[in-house]
Amino acid sequence: MSILKKRLLIVINEDWFYWSHYRSWALRALKSGYEVHVALRVNKLEKEILADGTILHPLKSMQREKISFSRQLLVISELYHLYREIRPDVIHHLTFNAVLCGSIAAKFAGRKNIVNAVTGLGHLFIQSDLKTQVMRNIAVVTLRCFLPRKSTKYIIANPDDKKELLNRRAIFQDQIVMVPGSGVDPNVYPFLEEPDGDIVIMLASRMLWPKGIQTFVDSAKMLKEQNVECRMVLVGDPDPANPTSVPLEKLKKWDAEGIVEWWGHSNNILDSFSKAHIVCLPSFREGLPRVLIEAASCGKPVVTSDVPGCREICRNGENGFLFELNNALELTNTLGKMIEDKDLRAKFGKKGRSMVKNEFSLEKVTSIALDTYSSLLRNSKK
Repeated sequence: MSILKKRLLIVINEDWFYWSHYRSWALRALKSGYEVHVALRVNKLEKEILADGTILHPLKSMQREKISFSRQLLVISELYHLYREIRPDVIHHLTFNAVLCGSIAAKFAGRKNIVNAVTGLGHLFIQSDLKTQVMRNIAVVTLRCFLPRKSTKYIIANPDDKKELLNRRAIFQDQIVMVPGSGVDPNVYPFLEEPDGDIVIMLASRMLWPKGIQTFVDSAKMLKEQNVECRMVLVGDPDPANPTSVPLEKLKKWDAEGIVEWWGHSNNILDSFSKAHIVCLPSFREGLPRVLIEAASCGKPVVTSDVPGCREICRNGENGFLFELNNALELTNTLGKMIEDKDLRAKFGKKGRSMVKNEFSLEKVTSIALDTYSSLLRNSKK
């Protein structure tokens, strides 16, 4: 007599984000005996996702370009019908929008055993305009009221986000599971020797203003004025669906003027890292930035803002340096120290790789996620 597999449903906004950050979680769940369903907006990766053995549910209403109250109602309705149809044993919501809409849908669909991954509080907790404050209050009420406390867990990547949500009474202490990011396999991101030639300082991310693009460019200008020999490089494309996207014309202008080099999107981040001496992320706030974990795994020293999420992977003076948010002068001075000291860069790179192996590995992170699923399933039988 065969034993029915437990059914896991992963809900996330975009296929590319699932593929780059959480595909490995789904593969680990498959290997552990779950029947894995994935619900997301399909763009280009349908065949690849299906080839893994997961069951794909395209979300037609999930659109980042048209976020509105009516649009969110459509997302909630679509998820409600999906939950009623497939009746998952565990639902794992990833990204804040999926958490909010999915929590409401799960409530009305009568589903329990919910894992809400707060992968970063983002602009909703950064900006302070009236519209954002209203949306933030709605989000807090949703988290607090729509799901049973005992059958809901919140995966949180950094202690600042944990403190923020606890202070706002959005969640409770006994619901929290701390998970250090999405996890990186050190074998997939191996140690890379430092290249020869001029020092390359790389910012690899989507080209969004909250990633600190302007601070990076201002620092590049200062370094040029000081006649410091280095190359400041941006790797990544704009994201037109995001209202904070850097205009394409601006990136082309900076590149043409020789302020920074804009390399565009990278299909092989390891190849990009192999050309870098230092990886920099002057971000406003993160959950736990995967690009810095990947860079550290490859033995690259990192420089990043002293903000939530970033300071978890960059230990000041151990594997890199922290600098004050939006302070281009401090960033310039910090980069100057690292440009001049090859031994310091080597020391930071070695420490960063050790940190990833011991604290941020894919094995460690996915084990915590699977333990969380099992705990919810056990408790639901009591």
